[in-house]
Amino acid sequence: MTSKSGGMIEKIVTTMPNHDYIIFTNNVNAKLNERCKKNGLLLNVINDKVFYTHKDSIGVDLIILCGFMKILPKDFVNINKVINYHPGLADLKGKNPVERALQEFKSGLRTKTGGMIHHVDEGVDTGKIIGTFIEPIYEYDDYKSLTERMENNAIQLLKQILK
Repeated sequence: MTSKSGGMIEKIVTTMPNHDYIIFTNNVNAKLNERCKKNGLLLNVINDKVFYTHKDSIGVDLIILCGFMKILPKDFVNINKVINYHPGLADLKGKNPVERALQEFKSGLRTKTGGMIHHVDEGVDTGKIIGTFIEPIYEYDDYKSLTERMENNAIQLLKQILK
């Protein structure tokens, strides 16, 4: 599930092809639609409440959130296996962690950042952490370069978790 352009979703699908994927979004955009078409994936536009109510009828074993910008209802996360990739460590919960890490780097407050995959609970990036990785920040880094490296690390971490 994503609310963004689907870059991480595309990386998951192309690097782990031995799984069946159903892509859901609550925010249709051209880039996400293009990525799904390119990879032969059906993009499902959802109303959050309808999805939460009917999730069991589509046969989903695991829900992976990548940039899904909504808090899931407590009863939904309590009965389903839901994990999230968050492009920040526990000290950078919430929105815009990459931007915040870069700003802290420029201010001399940080030399590295990282990401985590965690179980989803009713909070914002507060679920039990399954795995993390550390990524150094370099002088030449911008949002795109740092995000690219972090997503590649996240894919490797996700592969380990899903073994």
